Amino acid sequence: MVRRLTHPATLVLALSAGAAPLFAQRTPGPESSVLVGPAHYDLTKQGTGFAGKLAVAFRPVRMLVIEPSLGYLTYRNDFGQRNHWFFPELSFQAEAPLGRWKPYVGAGGGVGVASLVGSDHWYGTLHAAGGLRVRLGRTWGARAEIRWRAVPPWSGHTIDFGFGLVRGMF
Repeated sequence: MVRRLTHPATLVLALSAGAAPLFAQRTPGPESSVLVGPAHYDLTKQGTGFAGKLAVAFRPVRMLVIEPSLGYLTYRNDFGQRNHWFFPELSFQAEAPLGRWKPYVGAGGGVGVASLVGSDHWYGTLHAAGGLRVRLGRTWGARAEIRWRAVPPWSGHTIDFGFGLVRGMF
């Protein structure tokens, strides 16, 4: 005699058992990153400043990362005054998942906003990046990145060295 699955709880369990492998194969959800470190700059003057970055990474398909970010840089101008740059940018990265290690390379662009006394100056930016994400647990990770940025293309540049934490959002 064939028994029918008519009870709703039995039907849900049967369907979820078959769907579990499908959910395990989906791409990871978005993750947020905070990176800080030194940055060499060659803008109106050469030197080394402090750089920081907040980013959110999305993976629409395997091995592709789309990452909007907001970068920050402090630098000293020709008069020794400390000034600030803000870099809202969009980066496209190719990621090679090797277990918990995820090396990547990427490129993108955005805007550089120089916060100067009296007014702000806006410039277009281009960048190339390379780095490594490492999964440390289920939702936490670490990240290291080097980012070369042309500000404004091609009269000045920064090279940011960032180290920080990654947190999976979903």
